[in-house]
Amino acid sequence: MAGRHLRPGGTVPGPAQFALADTVGWLITLAHLEPGREAVTAAITMQFLHRPQPADLLGEGRLLKLGRPAMQHRDTRRRDLSTRSLGWGDAP
Repeated sequence: MAGRHLRPGGTVPGPAQFALADTVGWLITLAHLEPGREAVTAAITMQFLHRPQPADLLGEGRLLKLGRPAMQHRDTRRRDLSTRSLGWGDAP
């Protein structure tokens, strides 16, 4: 992430981390839906564990059950930065 996008203290902004979580969760959900179905975010919670340094973030997700992927975000040193739980619903 470019320096101009960092928060004071050189940390990655929470909204950028949320965007990564939402995108990874959506892709995991779509990968498990029948063709032609869509999904929308219904709920998302996040707990920050460590302050991310200005480096590449890696979003890893795991589907617990269809409609609720869980994920952890790690930095390039493989340290957990946060955990998130997302819920999904059918798109209208």
